[in-house]
Amino acid sequence: MRAGICDENFNWQTFEFVSDVKWMRDAGVRGMVLGHRILFADIPSQIPQRTFRHELQHAYQIMRHGRLRFYVKFFLYSLRHGYHRNPFEEEARAHECDPLTAHEEKLLWNLRSA
Repeated sequence: MRAGICDENFNWQTFEFVSDVKWMRDAGVRGMVLGHRILFADIPSQIPQRTFRHELQHAYQIMRHGRLRFYVKFFLYSLRHGYHRNPFEEEARAHECDPLTAHEEKLLWNLRSA
């Protein structure tokens, strides 16, 4: 279970995984969630599991708070606390080393196999 959402009940079909995003590599950004897309700078075979887990945690946060509320809170928290002390970022970093659930492993495998 990830912060109140059961992985088996999580609707991953609401998200699209996009990899090999050049502008992100150029900007030094490894991953991010924008709207319904989870973006990764690396090609699928080189996406670190830690980065994958971090971005999945943001997806869980979006589902927990709602898309609009999440982005408004994320922006306000960043203004108040700074990006690295933003509670959403702290939570995502805290889960980076968590083992992937069976379903999350399948998502990563599917992304790498595409």
